[in-house]
Amino acid sequence: MPLKIEPIRLAETGQAFSGRLPIKHLHRLKSLVVSQTGDVEIKLQFGVDEIGIRYLQGHMATSLQLECQRCMEPMELQLDKDMLIAFVKSSVEAEELPDNYDPQVVEQTPIALVDLIEDELILSLPQVPMHKREDCVASKLLDTEAALEANNEPEVVKNPFEILATLKDSE
Repeated sequence: MPLKIEPIRLAETGQAFSGRLPIKHLHRLKSLVVSQTGDVEIKLQFGVDEIGIRYLQGHMATSLQLECQRCMEPMELQLDKDMLIAFVKSSVEAEELPDNYDPQVVEQTPIALVDLIEDELILSLPQVPMHKREDCVASKLLDTEAALEANNEPEVVKNPFEILATLKDSE
């Protein structure tokens, strides 16, 4: 796959690329993951649709190791993402796109293909990565603590005015 692309030209010629991109080469993404090993499998098809929109249709698949924000342990996230990006020259053009396209404003060419792929991967990450509740160590500990608290007998709280009731009765 090329490092730099001219997306308008590639769309007009209907180019296609596929390959693997090592996670360790994705500088912004690697700061968000626990492990930088592995690859992103990528399939890209450039084209022009029936109304003249120049686009990139692609698929990315990878497995990332993130830190669970509940238990702070590593967790695996399988990403299997389709993308459909329209190349436009201005934000005005971007606003006029059909909803199924994600706009990419191209102000100057060439653009870095790796940056485009990395942007899509970062946008696919959860805001707060967490294991499923049943798989999380912290959830199991919290559930155990809640069960122990539920099994303890509630403490009987004495009414501080109870003694006044006995004084009233004695009169």
